[in-house]
Amino acid sequence: MTGANTSSALVRVATRDHVIATWRSVMVLIFRVETTLGAVEASHRVFDELSGSHPEGVFLLTIVEADARIPSVVARDGMADFLRGAAGRMSLSAVVFEGNNFRAAVVRSVVAGLAMLTNYPFPHKHFPRVEGAAAWFRTN
Repeated sequence: MTGANTSSALVRVATRDHVIATWRSVMVLIFRVETTLGAVEASHRVFDELSGSHPEGVFLLTIVEADARIPSVVARDGMADFLRGAAGRMSLSAVVFEGNNFRAAVVRSVVAGLAMLTNYPFPHKHFPRVEGAAAWFRTN
């Protein structure tokens, strides 16, 4: 095994509400409770750094935990701006919605609506489990 195959993920930001980690050309964004504008801005900064190191493109895996609240309009607008600005630097984007309760269903519908309004300039899919997103990343 080479060192490139055993590299560890680097946690860039960790708060009560969100975690941002990177591994090679993959950025993992986990929304735990509140989706704040600060989290979106931090995501944008980390993405800009990572895409500068990986001109071939970045894979974005967003995980919305089961207890995550519906993002505010300000946070949704910030996320839409961030994702539109990722054109040409984002390879793939996957969103995983954990949980199957009513709150998770509402969050799924909000994020799906965001995707429709943003019209992402890169392939983007939703998954019920991380394994599905990981398999999709491996095949693309």
